[in-house]
Amino acid sequence: MRNDYVHGRWGVPAKRQFNSEGYAVEGHWLLGFVPLHWDLSGQSDIQEKLMTMEEFAADVDACERLLQEYRALSDRYERFVVLRPR
Repeated sequence: MRNDYVHGRWGVPAKRQFNSEGYAVEGHWLLGFVPLHWDLSGQSDIQEKLMTMEEFAADVDACERLLQEYRALSDRYERFVVLRPR
């Protein structure tokens, strides 16, 4: 996910968010993101991903939780590792 969000083009704000009646929601803009791709043939159909700030924040929270879990696993592994002399 980090590489997806770091390597790409952001549009801030990209578009306005609309409610179910078709009216623009005041103060709610959508972030637009187009991921970087290496298909230079021109045949790829890369779509812009639109998200609210809340959706982006949820992605960030999920990444932070995953990193914390990885760190805990890594710390636990280090406690039990035994290095052999060369």
